[in-house]
Amino acid sequence: MLVILEDLGKTGTIDKNYMLLREQFNLDLLFKFYPLLTLNNSPTSGTTLGYKHSPGFSKNRSGNLNPM
Repeated sequence: MLVILEDLGKTGTIDKNYMLLREQFNLDLLFKFYPLLTLNNSPTSGTTLGYKHSPGFSKNRSGNLNPM
């Protein structure tokens, strides 16, 4: 599902740091008001920092099951 929360302007006019700042702002609101609702797996914008993989993740990412 894709939800557009705000329009930051034309493509190429906004730098990545500003986009990550706005994304983090919205993630902070999300986790503050809906702590049990898992709309996003990572609480930090631009990274998977804080996301916990399931125990079977590495097993599914190796060998014949790897989509790459």
